Amino acid sequence: MSSTRWSVAPGATPRALLTDENLWPLFAKWSPNGDTIATLISTEPDTTDPNDTRYFVGLWLVPVDGAPPRPLSKLEVFGMEYASQQVAWSPDGQYLLALNDVYDLDGNRVSPDFTTAVTWLPEGSRLL
Repeated sequence: MSSTRWSVAPGATPRALLTDENLWPLFAKWSPNGDTIATLISTEPDTTDPNDTRYFVGLWLVPVDGAPPRPLSKLEVFGMEYASQQVAWSPDGQYLLALNDVYDLDGNRVSPDFTTAVTWLPEGSRLL
């Protein structure tokens, strides 16, 4: 497994990219080209209906160049095992697999409902 080293300019102070207190760091994933981090952030449940037990997370993209983070999609969470593989970039960096659904970088869900867990094949944007 290869690792990437990031250098800091002499005298520079590193800055935090992911500061939201609702961030789920387990799911923070670097894009293949290294310019964006995809992550899940907890969102507040609907408190107007006490019988609504649904829970949602936001899929966010965090640019590493200092541009503001942007929400990509809001996902309903039914139950998770909290495995880091539940968020993954396609090898070509054009899609995100999040909680077994595939999204393009505009936040559109582009996958059918899968009946089993899926994962990216090593090349391109094909799923296994």
